Amino acid sequence: MRYVTTVEDKTFVIEVREGEIIVDGQVHVVDLRRIEPLPLYSLLVDNLSHEIFIEEWDGKYGVVLRGKLFTVQVQEERAWEQVVPRAAPPTAGGESLIKAPLSGLVVEVLVIAGQTVRAGEALLVLESMKMENYLCSPQDGVIQAVRVAAHDQVTQGQVLVIMST
Repeated sequence: MRYVTTVEDKTFVIEVREGEIIVDGQVHVVDLRRIEPLPLYSLLVDNLSHEIFIEEWDGKYGVVLRGKLFTVQVQEERAWEQVVPRAAPPTAGGESLIKAPLSGLVVEVLVIAGQTVRAGEALLVLESMKMENYLCSPQDGVIQAVRVAAHDQVTQGQVLVIMST
């Protein structure tokens, strides 16, 4: 099974297999065991031992590793692909329009005009059908305009962000 996992502001494609995971094409041997009754796990990655604490809230996970808290969101790759915006072909001026892949509520806008972004970087959080979806940049570029704000209702196909490539 393949997943798209966002840790803080970085996104990874992870494939889970029996006894191993593949993270962005790199294979790691893993073993994960829960230490009952706590949400505490013993994790071996390439023969290195880690203890991790995992707690779910609001469809995300809080993961404590080496004393640091990470916010993690996991989606099946197929579900993620449905909400990743596809940039319209660039206009004559070299602009790309990032449109809402579905109707919903803008929970948070993560970029501002003038900001440089990389492909895969989260642009905004859109809530639809009680699920938060991170809409990520389909390419490297510069944000030219943000057409929405937090708490705006948007419709499918509505322009959310204009960026230049």
